[in-house]
This record gives sequence, C-alpha cells and structure tokens, in this order.
Amino acid sequence: MGCSTNTIIHLIAISRRAGEHCAVGLDDFDATRRKVPVIAKIWPSGDTYLIGGFYYAGGMLGMMSVRQDYLELDVIRPLSNPIYTEGALAMLCGNLAPNGCVIKPRACAPQYFYHTGSTLVFDDYPSLKAATKDENLDVTANHSLVLHHAGP
Repeated sequence: MGCSTNTIIHLIAISRRAGEHCAVGLDDFDATRRKVPVIAKIWPSGDTYLIGGFYYAGGMLGMMSVRQDYLELDVIRPLSNPIYTEGALAMLCGNLAPNGCVIKPRACAPQYFYHTGSTLVFDDYPSLKAATKDENLDVTANHSLVLHHAGP
C-alpha cells in the first residue's frame, strides 16, 4: 500500500532525533521501495478500494503479518518492558489553558514536567517569532513560552 510523501519527511526527522546510529535518508527509502512491493490496492495508489476496505481486510495488522520478513521487530518492546510507562501525549489544564491542551512530554526536558514560573504567552506565530529574535527580550531558561491555538 502506498503512503503519504510526508511520511518520508517525518521518518527522516524522527531518525535524526534518535541519533546518528538510527539516521536514514532518501537513499535508504529508495533502496527499500525497490525490494518491498505494493500489495494492497488502496486509493490513491490503487483504484479499487478505499481505506475502509483495508480496515475490514485486516488493516495494519494484516499488512504487517504479510510483510513480516521486511520488519525489524526487535525495535518494538513488549508491554512488559515499555520505553515509558505512560502514553506519548499528556493533557494539561490550568490558567493558561482553561479548556485544556495537549503536549508531548518526551519532547521537552524533564525539568519542565512540573514547572512553576513566569510564562510569556503569544496569540500568533509572528509575535512569537519576533519576540524570540529580540535580543533584549526579558526571558531566561526558566521561562515558559506558550503559543495559543497552535496544534490540537
């Protein structure tokens, strides 16, 4: 089954974040695409089925079982030995987000998991960008910067 061209961009970024030993590039994806065939006719790569048909045919689990020879399953841990004991996202609520907000705790330094201190709040990206380029901005490493209405 095909995938979004954005998949490549995201996977390269994830691999770089994981470190040099995990880094992949376009050549890696090109080599893989030459030996891993498309086996599902899901639109837009195929013209027969929509994603709902893929789901009822077994979905991703069915696809992975057919492609097991192409997978490196040792990178997936069992539930008894997780990387983190909690999920990848956290929901927060407080005076800066009275209706709640979503963060990725593993994308920030642990010292910010429980943070009390000054916060600079921006209502739009141009304001945030201008402030972070201002060498006279009264901010330290102990400040939080929040951009309202960005993301989920």
